[in-house]
Amino acid sequence: MSKTTQHEDTNATSTRKPRENILDLNQYLGKAVIIKFIGGREVFGTLRGFDTMMNVVLDDCSEFIRDNEDHHKRKTDDNNKQYIRKLGIVVCRGTSLMHLCPLDNTEEIANPFEEEENDGNEENEEE
Repeated sequence: MSKTTQHEDTNATSTRKPRENILDLNQYLGKAVIIKFIGGREVFGTLRGFDTMMNVVLDDCSEFIRDNEDHHKRKTDDNNKQYIRKLGIVVCRGTSLMHLCPLDNTEEIANPFEEEENDGNEENEEE
């Protein structure tokens, strides 16, 4: 005779609260977004879906090709045209996302915190 016992789960799944989204991406569904990953890769495409873990699905996705000499810069040709690689439909894992930004009504600006080489020398000359 074998005796089986049933263990009651003290943390029943029915009592757990469902996870809430960190960000509400519903407003960006169907719109163009750009995503930067940990490690520097950048992709852009149309946001088609997301979940509570910030995993996102992009349609018509393309990746910016990085410069071989400086991986923080995008590769460009002589006419300053950026190289891209078409990927199609992509599922991006939420734990690897560093930055997600809509493409509409945004523009790139110079970094106000980046010091120029001459700034440090001019301050010393004024004193």
